[in-house]
Amino acid sequence: MDRVMIQGCLVKYEYLWANNTIIAKDAFKDNHGKKIPVFESMDFPDAGDLIGRAEIENHDDGVYYTLYLNDSDKAHEVFAEILDDMLEWHIGLYANRIRREGGRVLKGNILAGGFDKRVDGSSYIEKIICGDISQNLQGT
Repeated sequence: MDRVMIQGCLVKYEYLWANNTIIAKDAFKDNHGKKIPVFESMDFPDAGDLIGRAEIENHDDGVYYTLYLNDSDKAHEVFAEILDDMLEWHIGLYANRIRREGGRVLKGNILAGGFDKRVDGSSYIEKIICGDISQNLQGT
């Protein structure tokens, strides 16, 4: 498999999530430029195999990522599932040192990511780049 990059949004700021949580603007700004491991699932701490690493970027409207898949069999399997139904998948985050005020997350430290089926529109895959082929997705 050629080198695969997946880009998208990890979390939108000021968005009401399905669990009635809002992530405040810049809650994860201290994570800008950090590289996090990404696993095959969101079932932490049993998230399965490491399938790549993502560099995360803080933007005004949320946290975005560029994921570089590794060349493992599990990464190939996950990639095939994503290609089968791209708009159904997203990378969710696993964080600690969460500081809350009511239902708002004010600050946190992103430790890892994992693939999961989308439950709302706040995180999504935006682009897949495989070798010289790039496909943009309408993820919102």
